[in-house]
Amino acid sequence: MTHSLEVASVGRSLGKIIGKKISDLIEVKNDDKARPFYRNSLKNVIASACLAHDLGNPAFGHSGEEAIYKYFIKRNTQKPEDLEFRKNFLDSEWKDLMTFEGNANALRVLTMEQPG
Repeated sequence: MTHSLEVASVGRSLGKIIGKKISDLIEVKNDDKARPFYRNSLKNVIASACLAHDLGNPAFGHSGEEAIYKYFIKRNTQKPEDLEFRKNFLDSEWKDLMTFEGNANALRVLTMEQPG
């Protein structure tokens, strides 16, 4: 969580700087919709993206990703207990878990409707 907040803070600061520079460009300066966006809102859009950048990652970041996919690869056997365990997953879910990647999972989390 600390990492995501730090990234969002840096993103907001950079968004504020670049947003001001963009809002001062001649093409944008005279656009009544674009100028306020770049001057006032771009920093918030970037900060939001920064907060979401690790959304799909498990605990312990890349080490957590590796632990997940290695676990499922290890369980991908014909042993009775592994076959029974695999029944809890669709084939597509099992494949995703054997190749687990946090960024892809973040896109899935952000773009799919979640049960309430």
